[in-house]
Parts: sequence; C-alpha cells; structure tokens
Amino acid sequence: HVKQAWEALVGSWAGDITDAKGSDPTPDSGYYPGITCRAMWEKILSGGMRGMIDEAQAGIRRFKAMKETDISKFHFWQAAVIVCEAMVAYAKRYARLANELADREPDLERQAELREIAAMCEWVPENPARSFQEAVQCVNFTMVGRGLEAMYPLLIGRIDQYLRPYFEKDLREGRLTLEKAADIIGSAFTLWGMKVVLPTGETQQETHQFSFSINSVNLGGVDRDGNDASSALSYL
Repeated sequence: HVKQAWEALVGSWAGDITDAKGSDPTPDSGYYPGITCRAMWEKILSGGMRGMIDEAQAGIRRFKAMKETDISKFHFWQAAVIVCEAMVAYAKRYARLANELADREPDLERQAELREIAAMCEWVPENPARSFQEAVQCVNFTMVGRGLEAMYPLLIGRIDQYLRPYFEKDLREGRLTLEKAADIIGSAFTLWGMKVVLPTGETQQETHQFSFSINSVNLGGVDRDGNDASSALSYL
C-alpha cells in the first residue's frame, strides 16, 4: 500500500532504477522510512484497541473544540480509529470461525479448546489482556495486522518484559504452568518465524530474505534502574 501511494505521487521511476540494478533511491538500505518500528506493547496490552480508539476520539474532540489548524493531527487520529476498529472486527471473525468449528467438533476436549479460543478472540485485542495467553494472542493479532498493512512486520522487542506481569500473575494464581507457557510461546514463535520478508525489487530479492520478527526479539538485559531484568520467562 505504501508503494502504491508512493508511485501514485511520483510514478514508477524508483522501481525502474531498482530493476535496472541502479542505486536504490529509498533511504535506509531500501526500506521505506519509518516502516520498521516497535509497537507500544505495554499500552496495547493494558488498554486494548478500545483504549486506543477512545484516546484517538478524545484527540478529535479536542481538535474541534480548540479549533486547531494542523489537519494532519486530525487525519492521524481518524486513521487510528479506522485501523483499531478493523483489528477488532478481524479478531471477532476468528472468534466466529472457532465457534463454528466447535459446533461441528465431535471430540469434547478439542471442542472446549475451540470455545476457549473463541472467547479469547472476542476479548482481545479489543480489551485489555487478562492472562498470559490473552497477552500473547493480542501480540499475535497486532503482528498479523501489521503484516496485512505493510510488508515489514513490527519489532517484537523486549518480550520477556512486557509479557512478564501476565506470566508471573498466572503462575502465582495457579492458572498457568511452565509447560503450558512453553506451548503458548512456542506456538507464537512458530507463527512469527513464518513471516519471511521477500521484497519486490529484483536486486533486494537477491539479498533480503529473512524473518524480521525473530531477529527483533530482545531478552534479559537490565531495567531502568540498572537491575537484572531477566526472569523465568526470559529462560523459557
């Protein structure tokens, strides 16, 4: 979509140069500027898409009330509402599918699992994550949404930090075992590892094929006060 919008404005000259194996006209080694970024994972997990929508709508109301003149702010908030509402609708489609599959599933154990998946997709990413599994599912949906919107995925970042509160709370309250947590994390990494970047330019295809998601995982390190930030989740 970014490339289509770009070519609508400037034509196909950039692609022509790339195909001719000339110098890539885009900055940052061929990436579109700003296309690679880290999501505000803590904010997404604690407030959900509904929290983002409420914040953007408040910005729109404030913009109108204060008679502001920077229209780009209005367009940004408007776009944020559209995207977040789309993510909510997308997740609920998965919820409907899981329920439909459960209706036809003869195995009671698998049926219960599908009902759990449906309930989870009904809740996240619209609402704040309430458990470790919901938090991971919310990250998954956000990653998939970004992949649908742009070729380059989001950076996962310090996953053992922003998922840690949900992990430790579920362990402490007996809703999660290390074995179950390993299964959830393993499934997520399998999904993220399937997202292989394959650029469209002929020159870049010869050099750029990699899993951006897995490469972007950071573990351990220190916290803001310089203390060891590693945990059982880091080792898991």
